[in-house]
Amino acid sequence: MVRVNFSARPEFFKLLPLAALLQNSETDEELANIATNLLVVLAQTMTIEKYIPCAIDAIKKVAECPSWSARGVIAEFLPIFVFYNMATINAQKHWVLEVSSHPNNG
Repeated sequence: MVRVNFSARPEFFKLLPLAALLQNSETDEELANIATNLLVVLAQTMTIEKYIPCAIDAIKKVAECPSWSARGVIAEFLPIFVFYNMATINAQKHWVLEVSSHPNNG
């Protein structure tokens, strides 16, 4: 049996801060749509355990961004990402603490 990894790669999460900024682009609608689609795919993709730290780092980077629209996007992104990756995130207590201490959580 061959196992195939369809998880989002760490390189994709490095694009998260850029996508969060560009999804609100008023000058290029196509670019905004591409950025939005990337955010949706990253949020809804199950991420394997070894890539979770990269994802959390990217989420933190956006949460600390000076752009209010990027921070708003990550506030919508985070609960969806956590929902799709709940079992993986719950496997490590420090990940649960990092995610729950996110400044945009209620």
